[in-house]
Amino acid sequence: AEHYQPSIDQPLTLAIDPNIHVQGNAEMLQQIVVALLDNAHKYSPHDQPITLSLHQTDQAVELAVADHGEGIPDDQKQAVFQRFYRVDQSRSQAIEGSGLGLAIVQQLVTLNQATIKITDNQPSGSVFTVSWQL
Repeated sequence: AEHYQPSIDQPLTLAIDPNIHVQGNAEMLQQIVVALLDNAHKYSPHDQPITLSLHQTDQAVELAVADHGEGIPDDQKQAVFQRFYRVDQSRSQAIEGSGLGLAIVQQLVTLNQATIKITDNQPSGSVFTVSWQL
């Protein structure tokens, strides 16, 4: 995440607990983080922070990327993981990308025995959370 900060104009806030370990492919995990940060960068205002957090609960290790963009309607939260899917087609034309990023993230998450979900960030935006059950 620290290597990614110079390539975006939004402030990047890190909230990472020490000594957390998950079993997975390091390169794939890096791809997941970069893709989620890239997605947050594309769909967030340039003056709003992006937060990357890593925490462990009693049940899971959770990696989350939160932004303050427009958010994703509830009925489209699962669809964004489909190849070539874009939430707002008219707005998406102005945003670079193929629509494959989140589909790839979904596959990488699955290959690393984790799950991913999208929740609303308050007051606006989305939170993408990758979870590894303990």
